[in-house]
Amino acid sequence: SGRVTSGAGCRTNPAACPPSPPLAAMSRRVRFSGDAVGGCDRKVKKELSNASTSTAAAAAAAEGASNNEPDENCSSVLDDGTPDGTIHWLSMSFRDKSLETELRRRSWSDAYLLHQLAIVLMGAHHIAAVAHDSSLTPISLIWAPLCVFQLLSRHTIHVHLADQARAHELGSRILTLLIVVGTSLQRLALAVPGLHPQVAKDTALARSGEFALLFIMLHLSHVGLAYRLVLHACVTLSLATSGWGGDSRGWTQLGQPFDTLYVVVANVVGAAIGHCAEVILRRAFFARHVERRRADVVIERLEREKQRAQYDYELLAHEIRRSTVTFSGYASSAGAYSAGSTDATDR
Repeated sequence: SGRVTSGAGCRTNPAACPPSPPLAAMSRRVRFSGDAVGGCDRKVKKELSNASTSTAAAAAAAEGASNNEPDENCSSVLDDGTPDGTIHWLSMSFRDKSLETELRRRSWSDAYLLHQLAIVLMGAHHIAAVAHDSSLTPISLIWAPLCVFQLLSRHTIHVHLADQARAHELGSRILTLLIVVGTSLQRLALAVPGLHPQVAKDTALARSGEFALLFIMLHLSHVGLAYRLVLHACVTLSLATSGWGGDSRGWTQLGQPFDTLYVVVANVVGAAIGHCAEVILRRAFFARHVERRRADVVIERLEREKQRAQYDYELLAHEIRRSTVTFSGYASSAGAYSAGSTDATDR
């Protein structure tokens, strides 16, 4: 038929060879798919290795891949490739580890200004409290420097650490450490007579509100369960363990059990509001994530179809050129035969 099929023939006469099939013409895999893609990849690699010995065989493999439907493994990946969006009821984390990492990476970067604003407001509140009541100076001397340190550390991590998932983990550890240090110092101040003032009812409400906002911020920042449990324990033990058994050194003027009630209510309210808000944020993130993946699948399918259409066009053009060359050869042979016959007749 005049078709050149060997590799050497293609190298000596490239125009006579069919175009090489694109990889996308044989592969139905999705980049973010799971175990089912492995079977597709192995099948594609086998096709490529078999087709590499002959350009014509590669063309045949591409034609079969473009005409046949994908196998069950490949189609299941395209149809069911979405990650597991289940949220654990206690830890408030996705069961899919890659999805959880992506969420924390995005939240840490996006919530930078919100975190800094919350810390600035907390520090400003302690400074304003001293201006209003000088007896609160010991408390402000504990928490105001910690707020400044948190501002600087958060900014440093945000600027100099490119891996946002690692930055989220490091930032959570630093924040937890600062709260542990602050609550420990406040508990020591309560143990020293005359050092920690017994705050009034309205001031106690404001302090409890700060802790509630802290727990809400922990949930909105997707801080891990272990860190949240440590902070709940530190806040509760630092303020609810004094003033019992005749000890008058409670942290409010109301004394026990109201001191403990303030702390427990702050913990419960902050955790409940933060829990509900985090569920809403996680579900919204998962919905956006699924939509992005579906868009990626559509784009990848269109790209594969574009490459297949381009390959079909090149293959058709090659067949037309080959047929033209063959027809020209037949025409030349027929012309030469006719001319020879005419000469013989003349003689």
